Amino acid sequence: MNEFTIEIPPLRKRKEDVIFLSRRFLNETNRELNKNVRGFSEPTLESLLNYDWTGNVRELKNVVRKSV
Repeated sequence: MNEFTIEIPPLRKRKEDVIFLSRRFLNETNRELNKNVRGFSEPTLESLLNYDWTGNVRELKNVVRKSV
């Protein structure tokens, strides 16, 4: 059944995706919860980039959602 496998590196190895995904999850959560959080402060962005994200994208989404 499996003709090919797609391997995606863990989020901790794709730091360039952290900011994009964080902003996407922020917009999504704002809509779902009827909130108007406008963005992330520079120190917050640095923290997001420096974190190891062992839980991958799901962990990032949950962190953003809890923050909103």
